[in-house]
Amino acid sequence: MSKVNIYLVEDNFLHREFIEQSIITSAEKLDIRYRMHTTFDIANFVNQMDTHVIMDNDIYFLDIDLNEALSGIDIAEKIRKKNHQCYIYFITFHQDKSLEIVNRHILPSGYLIKDPDNLDSISEKRKACVHG
Repeated sequence: MSKVNIYLVEDNFLHREFIEQSIITSAEKLDIRYRMHTTFDIANFVNQMDTHVIMDNDIYFLDIDLNEALSGIDIAEKIRKKNHQCYIYFITFHQDKSLEIVNRHILPSGYLIKDPDNLDSISEKRKACVHG
């Protein structure tokens, strides 16, 4: 079994650390062989996407509201243009972005909803999704 690539794109330092640790803990509990890629330089990550191969079992955790020219939705759209099978989870405070995501044909695997006052309350919202 090959390693799963897990990508985390989150601009808030505290949220990034908390989510990264949560992902690592979950992957280890599930005995998943993984390689964690935590993005600190979002512009560089986006620039490298043109030459990056995206595998079907890659998992992306994308913050929707990045303090960058592109949003997490824009990045997800670029990912989907390269691979329709990989897994995309959006991280957000705002639950009202799902219509835009659907209209852009991104088809995420789910959402992680952040509570700005309590990181421990990050909850997973799964969305039924058929890849392909």
